[in-house]
Amino acid sequence: MIQQLEDSIEFDCFVPEMPQHLSGEEYKEQQIKKALSDIDYHEKEYAEEVNRVHEKNKWLLSLRESLKINKQ
Repeated sequence: MIQQLEDSIEFDCFVPEMPQHLSGEEYKEQQIKKALSDIDYHEKEYAEEVNRVHEKNKWLLSLRESLKINKQ
């Protein structure tokens, strides 16, 4: 039991690094890079979600047609 607690402390607890001092220009550049990265990520995820929905809709249409159930 004590070993589990010690292992948990080693895994869960850490000493955070000191924040890095940035000039206004460095901070701005960092934030722009992060925003562009976020845009790329979310565009990719959105496209994948649209594709998943399209595939699921095709599957549902096929299921309804095979069961002869009309769309309502």
